[in-house]
Amino acid sequence: MSKRIVITALFLALLLAGCGGEEQLDVFPEESEGEVMQQELPAEPTPEPQQPSTPSLVCEDPAPVELGIGESHEDVIDDPVWTRCYWVQIPEGLTSLSFELGGLNADLNMSVGYGFLVTLQYNIGEFWQVAQDGTADEILTLENPAPGPYFIKVGIAGLKEPSPFTLEVRTVPESTSGPSGAALPEPGECAPPAIEIPLDGSIDSEIVGKSQDPLPRRYFCVQVPQGLSNLTVQISGLEGNLDLFVRRTQPAEWMDLSRGGDSRTVLIENPVAGAYYVTVAGALTGAGSPFTLNVSSP
Repeated sequence: MSKRIVITALFLALLLAGCGGEEQLDVFPEESEGEVMQQELPAEPTPEPQQPSTPSLVCEDPAPVELGIGESHEDVIDDPVWTRCYWVQIPEGLTSLSFELGGLNADLNMSVGYGFLVTLQYNIGEFWQVAQDGTADEILTLENPAPGPYFIKVGIAGLKEPSPFTLEVRTVPESTSGPSGAALPEPGECAPPAIEIPLDGSIDSEIVGKSQDPLPRRYFCVQVPQGLSNLTVQISGLEGNLDLFVRRTQPAEWMDLSRGGDSRTVLIENPVAGAYYVTVAGALTGAGSPFTLNVSSP
């Protein structure tokens, strides 16, 4: 009898030990894993407030407002529109052109670009930015400005603080004019200051040498239809060092920055349909030259 008691006691002890083992395997590891995960997963960082980026000249909503020359335009930067855009048509024969931003209660920046907005999206035309800190007036003066459309963008420079402002365009000789009422070009159209040339056409022009920025440029545009296998853009007859740029979107998809020789060529295979902008510019040395621009689809 004593032997049976001992065996039974050992059996019960093993059985109880087995139940305790399973209980530890089922519960304790899960708690351990939970503790490890809590230690390894860092707390999510609090996102920092986003500061506005450098102003661009792409303004869609609200659309740019045409200004007259010599007229003081009053407006305000406020929630929810933190950017205001304008454009003005400048005639030929001016010796000076000034853009003046004043009446500020907060730090605003003014950006000015030459050319219609749609061409600026393709990185066509000169671009100037005034970044005067604080509420001081911002003034940009251009000497002997090229005639044509100029775009002005007014936007916040730091935190989103509302501010009224006045914007005025002045000229020398002094002149005044009201808005022309001209419609803005649609995206994909050829637009001033780019001169549209036909496919398989050519045009003669010239770059006059200039030593200071912005370097002299000539702007052209060609509408490319669907199904074209190749597009060749070439400038020839060069007497000086010129650069050739061909763009469909910003930044440049294709460019030729070769040096030397009497011609430059850009070949685009299977071009996407749309407006292609061509810029011919004096090289960094300020060189000038006559040239012939030819656009073909061999």
